[in-house]
Amino acid sequence: HHLIKPYDQSLQRMSAKERAAWGAMVANQLNISAEPANRNARAAILAGRMYADNVAPYLERMGYTVTQPLRGLFMGQRLQLLRAELAQEVEG
Repeated sequence: HHLIKPYDQSLQRMSAKERAAWGAMVANQLNISAEPANRNARAAILAGRMYADNVAPYLERMGYTVTQPLRGLFMGQRLQLLRAELAQEVEG
């Protein structure tokens, strides 16, 4: 696993241009950390809409198949599902 920096960046007060630049930077970091032989990789984005919408287009242009399995859920719902999934992994 690789940490994307800055991982605690808020996009709320950024302009559309700044968000697009942030999305390109994150997509490039994700692409660099991917297996070089696996360029047909899939990327599942669990982040909220604003984050996902600014990263997904760049990943798709790089050849990734992007999914957003939690799209449309509120933060509390996302956290609840992720905690339940983690608990199943720990128990399993």
